[in-house]
Amino acid sequence: MTEPRTSTTEKTVRPMIQEKVKASEPLPEKASERSLYIRRAIEDHFEEKRLKALSDDCWWDNI
Repeated sequence: MTEPRTSTTEKTVRPMIQEKVKASEPLPEKASERSLYIRRAIEDHFEEKRLKALSDDCWWDNI
């Protein structure tokens, strides 16, 4: 039997969310709160990546 196909985004985002949940409190009960929590976790992750890229590129030295 073949495994269900998953998108690249799902492969990278799902472990990140699971890691964030382990590090803090459990996911909220309500679906709307859970969705907001997950969206914020994703936004935090990509903001951290953006800031790391800026610091790695020595962007601040070129100002």
